[in-house]
Formats: sequence, C-alpha cells, structure tokens
Amino acid sequence: MTAGFQQFIPRDVETPVAEPPVDQTTRPANSWQLPEMRGGASNRSRPAPATDAPAALADEVVDELAALREQARQEGFAKGEAEARTLLAEQSQQLQLAMAALREAQAWLEGEVQQELILLAQELAQALIVKEIDADPEIVTLAVERAVAMLPSAEGHIQLQLHPADAQLLRDHAAVAEPLAAAWDISEDADIRRGGCVIKSRTSQVDQRTDKRLQALLEQVLVDESGQN
Repeated sequence: MTAGFQQFIPRDVETPVAEPPVDQTTRPANSWQLPEMRGGASNRSRPAPATDAPAALADEVVDELAALREQARQEGFAKGEAEARTLLAEQSQQLQLAMAALREAQAWLEGEVQQELILLAQELAQALIVKEIDADPEIVTLAVERAVAMLPSAEGHIQLQLHPADAQLLRDHAAVAEPLAAAWDISEDADIRRGGCVIKSRTSQVDQRTDKRLQALLEQVLVDESGQN
C-alpha cells in the first residue's frame, strides 16, 4: 500500500523556490499590447488617399494642350509654306525680269560692239582704198566702168557722181589715155568717199559707194562666222 504514495520530503520554508523563467515571446492570445508608436505625430494623422477624378482631369488638360499645340504647329506650317511659295514666286519673277534685262543689255552691247567693229573695219578699208588709188589712179576708171556695166541700159545720157579727187583723176586719165564716152557727164559729190561712185541714167541708178559696199561685205562676213559658231 505504501508503494502507491510518493515519499514526502520536508523542505525548508525559508529557502525561496525559484520561479521558472517566463518566455517573453509567448503571450496569451487574449493579451492586449500598446501599439508601437514611430514617427511621432505623423502616424497619428495621415491624409486620406486621393481619388481618381483630379488625375483624369489633368490627363484631359494635357491631351487638350497637346492637341492645341499640334493644331498650331500645323497651321503655322501651312502659313509658312504659303508665305514661302509666295516669296519664291516673287523672287522667281524678279529673277526672270533681271535675266531678260541682262539679255537685252547683252544684245544691245553685242550690237554696239558689232557696229563699232564694222565702222572700224570700214575706216581701215577706206584708208587702204585711198592708198591704192594714190598708187594707181586707174582704179577709179575701172570702178566707174564696172558700175556703168551694171546699168540695165547704158544707152543715153549717163551721169557719173564721184568724190572731187576721184573726178579729177578720171578727167586726167581720160585726157592722157582713153577719152570718156560723149554721153558721160562727170559731177562731183563730196559726200561720196573715194573709190566709190553713183551712176545714174534716165531710167535706173547704180550705187557703188565704198562705205555701203564695205558694210554689206562685213555684215555678210559676220553672219557667216555666227552661222559657223
């Protein structure tokens, strides 16, 4: 019977019995703890979350501003293009007018230069003619006979108009060589240059003045040269 009971050992009441350590991590399920406070008063007052309405309005404003900027850009581009086309057309017209004026000036200058060259060549040729006449006075007689032969009809009265110096040479030559035809009448004209003559009959006239012959000859030479170029 004694086996069913534990042995009783008396203890010293003066010696305190050590309490088992309390596990701080283990708390009763129904225990309440003061929440940890961090950040001071900021945690006690937090703003309410913003709604979606202001954000949507901002997006609409941004889209509208972008559309306005694009419209303004397109309008500015179209206006600039139109102004550029107008300016280009005006400048093109001015350029065409300037080119036309330049061509006219060039044509005028070429005409003036050509005329001056013709006059210069005539003067040089005339000087050579006078020199040849002084060396050989018979040239005047040959020129007169050639002009008379160009008349359609050499019958009847014929008037020979020559430079006074050539008229005297013709008279002198007729006096010492072959006399002139009885129907020939010599008259002097200071406007006719030496080496040339004007032959007149009752029905026709032959103009063999040297300046006209030289001008026609030089113009023909210039035409031939321009055609070859």
